[in-house]
Amino acid sequence: MEKRELTATHRKLLGLLRRSGSLSRSALAAASGLTTAAVSMMTRDMLNVGLLEESDRAQGRRGPPQINLRPAAHAGYVLGVYAEYDLICLILMDYAGRCVAETTLHGDFRVVDSVADTLADAIHTLLSTQPQARERLLAVSLALPARFDGGAMPVWIAPGLAAWRGVDIARQLSDRLGCPVLVENDANCAAIGELHFGSATPDDSFFYLYIGKGIGGALILNGELHRGRQGNAGEIGALRTRAQSRPSFDDLHACLQAAGEPLPATTADANWQALVTSPAAERWIQRAAGELYRLLYTVTALLDPPSLYLGGTLPAPFMAELQAAVMAQTPTPDDDAPLTLPPLRLSTLPTQNSAAFGAAALALHQC
Repeated sequence: MEKRELTATHRKLLGLLRRSGSLSRSALAAASGLTTAAVSMMTRDMLNVGLLEESDRAQGRRGPPQINLRPAAHAGYVLGVYAEYDLICLILMDYAGRCVAETTLHGDFRVVDSVADTLADAIHTLLSTQPQARERLLAVSLALPARFDGGAMPVWIAPGLAAWRGVDIARQLSDRLGCPVLVENDANCAAIGELHFGSATPDDSFFYLYIGKGIGGALILNGELHRGRQGNAGEIGALRTRAQSRPSFDDLHACLQAAGEPLPATTADANWQALVTSPAAERWIQRAAGELYRLLYTVTALLDPPSLYLGGTLPAPFMAELQAAVMAQTPTPDDDAPLTLPPLRLSTLPTQNSAAFGAAALALHQC
């Protein structure tokens, strides 16, 4: 096989190895549902082109130890980028799925001279510190608060980035970087990250509720992102117009600011822990929990997913309190046959920048 002639089955095996770290051929066959012979043939092909490498030895119940396989970390690199009106977050991931560099640029990105140049400059700055990745950059994926109409180019981007609308970001950025560039909705990216690198026992189907500057959602069905007819499946934010209160970070920020609370500079700031018990924060959590419960009740009625995930850029202390408050909600008294929400789990990704991490996971899954 040529180095990048990967089928869906090759990618499935790579995904299992990235999640586990390393597996023997027999363990990989058991996890994938393939025969050991098929796994041996496909992994041999990937070993020959340098996508896999042998690692430690696994002692089986009988017979000699088996040699484990793992993705070759230096076979290539991918970059996930998340952009909002006040930040650009970049996460560089190696071929084994490990985050090797991460940075966040803060500024006013609502109006820029060139969207592609702004992003390319940020990417080149990060890659200048990682020369091995600069030479082997396989793909870039950009996560945006965007909606689509069936094509690869967004037809709508959140108001904070309205000046970015109508720009063929993928093509322009690809021309500057010399590699493929994908553009995807931020909630979809976060859900893909959860699917491939989240909890130790992954769910093949779940609904992901994303809370960032706004709110969004994504639907994973049978281990794949379900984008729907136009690419907007799961866009739960469309159920609450901007004339209504929206349980988002911007909404929380406005409520705390109106109450005169001191606001930390970033969502990762540890000072959010002290704020979560303030009266204004508690009022916001209860209101937001009620709004989110009604949205998730609708999701449950329509899709009945096995589980729900809650993630995004909301500060971690607020995310945990919000999860508990949502699960404490009860159906309206006039519903004589209420539905029960499936478990609502917090995202288990190793970073708060779940959209950027998921964007990197999306790019990696394509390589």
